[in-house]
Amino acid sequence: MAKRRKLEAPSAEDLSRIEAELAGGGAARLNPAAPIAQVAAESAGAFDP
Repeated sequence: MAKRRKLEAPSAEDLSRIEAELAGGGAARLNPAAPIAQVAAESAGAFDP
């Protein structure tokens, strides 16, 4: 049987560091859409019926 890991809550320092990263544009660097979605969107936009 596998052992279960005990989860620990992040410390106040860790939480403040995470909040600072997110407020500083850390989330803006993440790509919200998968690359294939971008290709599909470009292809659909180029299609002229």
